Amino acid sequence: MIPDIDSDERYVRLLDRADYWAPFAHRALAAHGLPRPERIVSGTKGTYPTMLTDTGLVVKFFGDRWCGPDSHAAESEFYALTEGRGLPMPRVVAAGELDPDGPSWRWPYLITNRIPGTPCRSALSTMDEQARLRFAKQLGGVIRALHATPLRDGPIFGDDKRFRALLAERRAAAVADHRRWGHLPERLCAELDEYLPAPESLPGAERVLVHGDLHADHVFLDGSGEITGIIDFGDAAVADPRYELVVLHLGLFAADTGLLSAFLEGYGGPPAGFEPRAMLAFTLLHDFDVLEEFPAERLRDLPDLDALADLLWRL
Repeated sequence: MIPDIDSDERYVRLLDRADYWAPFAHRALAAHGLPRPERIVSGTKGTYPTMLTDTGLVVKFFGDRWCGPDSHAAESEFYALTEGRGLPMPRVVAAGELDPDGPSWRWPYLITNRIPGTPCRSALSTMDEQARLRFAKQLGGVIRALHATPLRDGPIFGDDKRFRALLAERRAAAVADHRRWGHLPERLCAELDEYLPAPESLPGAERVLVHGDLHADHVFLDGSGEITGIIDFGDAAVADPRYELVVLHLGLFAADTGLLSAFLEGYGGPPAGFEPRAMLAFTLLHDFDVLEEFPAERLRDLPDLDALADLLWRL
């Protein structure tokens, strides 16, 4: 019994269907002698089927679509690298495959403890300004601790080759992608090719272990606004720490520079090379369409990309 998924369309339809994935979750839990839950629900719809149980465990399955093999390898190595460092993130309880002897995709999974609290996408909207600033400063300390994780040899986090390859790939595609995404006015798109540096010419900074996708569904808070945990490490990489700030600022802080300043205070100060033009370069070269939720009216009358750099990143 393994998932029957033969197309991206079927994968999308089934991705958050707890009724479909619950039998597989029960099977994975039973294989490790873990308690059988009475209730299984789907987590927030993301990239991979993630089932939440009423026994406090989470079962995450990795298919062979949507970079599943890479994400499974990244998450597995990430958990091994950060184990025992006291970071507020899940711990792996068990790992395995639904079809370990199968001839094709074996459907690997990770079973972790469930992080308590609420994703900050909903929690931040109920917090006053002082509480939001306290949260941002606390998050700065957490991410500084993550970035201080000692690196060691490994297929994914042994060096920054994957990050350098990503930047080169994004530089080649960025101009066409921003025109296709349609968030930047055409006059700003016309500047992109000259404005964006070759990745190797970006001012250097130390390479650290980054989460890679710190948006508002991946950071959890309790009722008092304290961070209870961070989840989802499929986009983790050894990278420039400034790259981490892009999704954090635009996807979690909604480009609020007050929150970014509080975060950097908790972080211990801005990372080396933090200045608006370099930060906009990382923004425009990012692997995700990070301007998707930025208000279009704030971009409409900007005279040039330097004005956009100041708007987003001038503290």
